[in-house]
Amino acid sequence: QHERANHHGDGTGSSQLGKNRLHPDPSDSSVNNLLTKWVFEPNSEHKFSATYEYFKEDVDVDPKAKISDITFGMFKQLALETNDINKRQQLTFRHDFNLKTPLFDQGFWQLYFQKNSVEQRSFEVREMIKGGMVTERDRLSMFDNKSLGLGAEFTKLLETQSGITHNVTYGLSARQNRVSTERTGDTRMRPSGQSVEREAFPNKSFPDSTIREYGLFIQDRIGLMEDKIELIAGLRFDHYRLNPKTGTAYESANPGVLPPAKVSKSQFSKRFALLYHPNDEHTLFVNYSEGFRAPTFGAVNVGFSNPAVGYTSRSNPNLKADTSKLYELGWNYTDEKHSVALTGFYTTYNNFIDELSSVGKDPESGYLVYQAVNLDKSYIYGLEAKARFELMEVQNGHGSIGLNVSAAYARGKDKKTKEPMNGVDPLTLTMGLDYRFDESFYVGARVKMVKAKKASEISTSMKETGVGRVPGYGTLDLVAEYKPTDDITINAGIYNVFDKKHWSWGDRMMQTSPRSIERGSKPGINAALSIKIDF
Repeated sequence: QHERANHHGDGTGSSQLGKNRLHPDPSDSSVNNLLTKWVFEPNSEHKFSATYEYFKEDVDVDPKAKISDITFGMFKQLALETNDINKRQQLTFRHDFNLKTPLFDQGFWQLYFQKNSVEQRSFEVREMIKGGMVTERDRLSMFDNKSLGLGAEFTKLLETQSGITHNVTYGLSARQNRVSTERTGDTRMRPSGQSVEREAFPNKSFPDSTIREYGLFIQDRIGLMEDKIELIAGLRFDHYRLNPKTGTAYESANPGVLPPAKVSKSQFSKRFALLYHPNDEHTLFVNYSEGFRAPTFGAVNVGFSNPAVGYTSRSNPNLKADTSKLYELGWNYTDEKHSVALTGFYTTYNNFIDELSSVGKDPESGYLVYQAVNLDKSYIYGLEAKARFELMEVQNGHGSIGLNVSAAYARGKDKKTKEPMNGVDPLTLTMGLDYRFDESFYVGARVKMVKAKKASEISTSMKETGVGRVPGYGTLDLVAEYKPTDDITINAGIYNVFDKKHWSWGDRMMQTSPRSIERGSKPGINAALSIKIDF
């Protein structure tokens, strides 16, 4: 699926070119997805499965909003076409087993291979402001990622004479990624075809790299007082190693770039939790867990400059891994007809990695410099709630009418600068009323309400780019699902029934000019129909 419309309508419904265009840029996309699975169970103790998936997405975009514009005071865009192709193949082999041994009662191991490739093509025709020279510009960017992984998990239940139970889970994971990039292209004069290319091709924005990740974990779920009280204690060890290749086009085509840097990071992470079950329906819990994220290959080693735009991306070989501590307090309720979940959380981050931070200007070139940096300390806190209530049974118990409610609230700040964390969404409330008949039919109405994103909740640096207050909104969707057989599912929906003009905060962060804001509005009233067949 690819969005073709905003609140102003379908992108093909307007011939307006340039920055004053309100409609989205027209686009066409096609998706091919194949998933096959083979399962073999020789007996009750063993199950073998093999899964293969192929995915391909092809997207063509006609960026009409950029045509006829004078860009950076240097050239006028006469034509522009883009094409993105994303392919993924994955093969997984898994073995599940139930065997009573001194070391485990059950478990699984799996081996998988995945290959991702991305090709991004663009063709432009430009007219230079000075001299009037017309050029054709081709660009092709390629990215490949080959991943080989192994995982295993084992479970053992132990009981003591005092009635205390230990449900022990342990395992390991290992993964190797090989990533490579390449950029090629040419710029030619019209009509002679003479090359006037200024960049050195082929080049690489990142060095070809090998990433290896290893993990070991163990967890003990301890049951007390006939499992009315449960204690969970867990420990995980992670190791991350980045080995970039040297002596490639990454260095030769990017003069002045820092030599590719190696990274080796390790971390122990703990988890502790307490659960109290006063009865079968209620659970009260507190949870503490730690997280670990190593810097990505593209944050440590990067070399890319855009003279036309006047910016450069710079490596940061001194990046630290970011770590987090999560504190949770919650309550769950579940019976045959109702369920409620309420969770409050507070998360602190040390050395949070901001992968696209403006760090000033290069004194020699005058270019803006972007670099991944570590934020000292930051935090996010919030509250999440989710509930379903069955209001009544109908049709002799085959049908039911239910109410679904969910809400999410969060706030976050950088402790040092006191600036808000931009990635936090505003308060969101969703309510839905539905009718279900057995497992074959469903119809419902869903209301979504989102609070405004205030200027005080946006960082100063983002406001300086032109991103300001985003108004709140409410929308109504009508949805239905019908399963005539176990293998066929039909879904239909009418969305934004009252044609409300609105924006999502995640999209709005990328929209800085008044016209781009208009083009980035969400679709008005629209409908969708899909049919899924399993075989």
